[in-house]
Amino acid sequence: MEIRLIVFAVLISQLLAPVGAFGTPARVPGPRAAWSIPSCNGKYKGGLKPSPEELADILKKNEEETKTLGRWWWLDNPSRTNLCEADLGGANLIGAHLSGVDLSGVNFMGAHLSGAHLSGANLSHAQLPGVDLSGADLSIANLTGANLSVANLTGADLSNANLTGAHLVGANLTGVGFRRANLAGAQLGLAKLNGAGLQFAHVEGAVFDVWPDSLPDPISLSFAEGLESLKFSESPMGLVKLRNQFRDLGLRTQERQLTCAIRRSELRRTRWVFSGLLVPHGACRFMVGSSNG
Repeated sequence: MEIRLIVFAVLISQLLAPVGAFGTPARVPGPRAAWSIPSCNGKYKGGLKPSPEELADILKKNEEETKTLGRWWWLDNPSRTNLCEADLGGANLIGAHLSGVDLSGVNFMGAHLSGAHLSGANLSHAQLPGVDLSGADLSIANLTGANLSVANLTGADLSNANLTGAHLVGANLTGVGFRRANLAGAQLGLAKLNGAGLQFAHVEGAVFDVWPDSLPDPISLSFAEGLESLKFSESPMGLVKLRNQFRDLGLRTQERQLTCAIRRSELRRTRWVFSGLLVPHGACRFMVGSSNG
């Protein structure tokens, strides 16, 4: 119990630190200070807040475009809505139609986005800590470096989404569909992944400090890419239980991959590093042997 509390304290400190570009800790943007996106040239750049009337018109336009032109109307469409770096804090966006919208660097703190239509939206480096995104459609969305710490994504669709370097510490990811999503380098400490589907997802370098009672479906995870490069920063308990589940299911390759991931993280924690190279992927077979049976 004492070890678990220590791990919790360390991870909760990570949870409280928002992320900026490339997943590095940074301050939370205020009402007039959104993240600076180099390519942002939108009307609300710099953290400007659209008026309620402006926001209502934007949402209505996107809904009408979707109904008239179909779900993928925004593909290669120069008239797609640009809200980059806007301040949408506290906005009621429940069920909102924001598919394909440029929402990079947007401040969503305190907003409500349950059931929102965000397929194909650009949410790179967006600030969404604690936001309710339950049941939202985030398929093929760009969430690179986004801050989703403590967010509620229960039942959301994140298939084919790009979550490279996303901050998901403490997020509720119960039942989330991550099929073919890119989670490379994502921070998943304390996240709830019960029933999450990770078929063919890319998890290279993801930090997986997940409690043993909050694990994803092992069968779906067995199809994920990059299992051998998963990491833990404080506790291997989640990875150890997953490895045991793979063993019990007869999935020896995946069992060996997680054994390699655990040992690599253990070595990293003890700083056994030589010239910046730490247990190359090709060396895994020498570490764990050809069989764990």
